[in-house]
This record gives sequence, structure tokens and C-alpha cells, in this order.
Amino acid sequence: SLARSYDYLSRVTTSLQDLSLSLRMIPLRSLFRKMYRIVSDTAERTNKKAELILKGEEVEIDRMLVERLMDPLIHMLRNSVDHGLEGPEERKRAGKTPIGRIYLEAFSEGGDVKIVVRDDGRGLHKDKLKKRAIERGLVKADHIFHHESEIFNLIFQPGFSTAEKVTEVSGRGVGMDVVKKNIDMLRGSVRLSSEQGRGMTMRISLPLTLAIIDGFLVRSGTQKFVIPLDVIKECVDFRQHRRKAGLNDSRLFNLRGEVLPYIRLRDLFMSAGARTERESLIVIQQGDFRFGIVIDEPLGEYQTVIKPLTGFLAGIPGLGGATVLGSRDLALIIDVPGLIDLISEDKEIKQGTIAEAK
Repeated sequence: SLARSYDYLSRVTTSLQDLSLSLRMIPLRSLFRKMYRIVSDTAERTNKKAELILKGEEVEIDRMLVERLMDPLIHMLRNSVDHGLEGPEERKRAGKTPIGRIYLEAFSEGGDVKIVVRDDGRGLHKDKLKKRAIERGLVKADHIFHHESEIFNLIFQPGFSTAEKVTEVSGRGVGMDVVKKNIDMLRGSVRLSSEQGRGMTMRISLPLTLAIIDGFLVRSGTQKFVIPLDVIKECVDFRQHRRKAGLNDSRLFNLRGEVLPYIRLRDLFMSAGARTERESLIVIQQGDFRFGIVIDEPLGEYQTVIKPLTGFLAGIPGLGGATVLGSRDLALIIDVPGLIDLISEDKEIKQGTIAEAK
């Protein structure tokens, strides 16, 4: 009888929670349609012709996210018109229609919402990006780029601009770095790809809501953490697999023939407490990027109400918030895009990855 009553209570509370969350959700239609004016005004100022094509306006997202997406989308669309699209005559010479097309699309994927901004313009010129980055002092002249995505991501650096002169639309070095910062604050990620002469694509990945996430509770030392459940692919015995793999590098892990970088939460956040004999590795996939998080003990699924970090804890790379558990303990919520940035900047991991590839 008690079990039946508990099951019924669980169903009722889950339904109530789903209903309350649905009240926060609104379609992207109102935001997307405001972008028509942005594209037309920017095209007029730059003496270009542009057409905006919308798709996925019916996709629903947290109203707070809609409000905070306005500025990043404006920057991205202005960037596509000003830097991406060619003028009518240049497009004709390239065999394209005089009117440039910009596509703004949204769709749901798992627990995330994907927003894609794509144009059919000239795309990014890798040599020009590297030259401008060296001129601005963002990288050294002898810097080696191991992947073209590293070159494209230069446009997210503060102060970077490919504009030849300063105008009211571009050239001030403020724009795409603001986009990345704002998306990171929303617990999202932005990725860029380009094909020269064919156009550029920017992909934003965002959680459906900022209020509650389905998480996986873990322990590292005496501290507990929550990892977003939708990015977790599997959990394996870390030391057993590492012995089988025979890797000497301390920052890489061999998962059935795939070499992955990993981060140990105990070392990253200097967690107190003795090391355990058995460690677990949680395989994370965010977009196309896969890596591992080493923990002491998995504790199971946990639906988390997110509380923002304030004071000296705000802005720490790799942390996206906190939650109070039923035991009144504090658990820190892992910011996966922040961890990816830490891995990308780790020279030891980069060198080890190259050595393993050879």
C-alpha cells in the first residue's frame, strides 16, 4: 500500500513539474521574426542584397533563454551579411544569384535546442584569418594550428576582426567574442565551420531550460558534483581499462582503440579526501568532441534545480552552478563547454594526442 501511494505521488509531482516547466516555454517565432529587420537593415547599409529564410520557428525554449539570445543572434546575422555575403556583382562573377541567402534554423536534439545560422557567401579565408591574428598579437608567427577549427575559432577572440576599416556595422573588434561569452553563460556552446566560396555555418547548442536539468550525481574526494545527463555516453572502470591500454601519457585514455583526453575532477578542483582504489571514467560527448571525466564514485541520476554561483565562485571555468541535495549537502554543477575549453588549452594533452596519432 505504501509503495502504491509513493508511485502515485511520484506521478503526480512529475506531472505538476512538467506543467510548471511548460509555462516557461515559448516558441522561437517571436525572436526569429525580429531578425528580418536586422538582415534587411544591415544589407542596406552595406549595399548588398540579402534574404533571410527561417525554419523551426515552432520550437519551444525557456522564455529566459529567448530574451538572452537576442544579442548573440543579432551579432551573428550582422556578421553573416557584412563579412559573409558578397556584393551583387561579385556574386554574379562567382556564378551565384545576386541575392545572398541566410538561413536561420532551430530544432530539438535530445535535451538540447540547436540553432543554426548559415549563409551562402564567400566563407572564411584561413590564411587571412591567421595573418590578421598575428597582426593583432593573438598568436605568434610560428604558431602551429593542428586543425582548421582552431583557425576558425580565432574569430571568437576578443579584439579580432577581419574588417579592413571601421564602420557602424563592423571593424571595432566587438562582436563574436561577445557571442561566445553570452552563449557560455547560458550553458551552451557555439561551433563554426566554413567552406571557402560556399559559405559559413555557426551552430549554437542550448539547454531547453535554465531552471532544472536531469543530472548524474558523482563524488570526487569529499565533494559531490552533478554532470548533465544528456551529454553522458557511458561509464567505465578507469584503472582497469588504463592497464589494458598501456598508455604512458597521464592525460589520455584509450577507450576501445579511441584515444580520448580526460580530466580528473579531484585534481581540477583540488577536492579533499583520500584517493579511492577504484576510479570511474564518465565518457562525455558535446557535439563532435568526446572526452572523459574521472571520478571516485558514481551515485546515480539526480534531477537538479540549478542555483547560480555568486561572489568568488562566479566565473570559475568548468562550473555552471550549484544545487542543494536532499541531505543538505552542496553539489557543484559541471559546465561541460567550460571543461572543453580547458582541455583545448592544455598543451600537454595536445602534444600527447599528436604523439598517439603518429
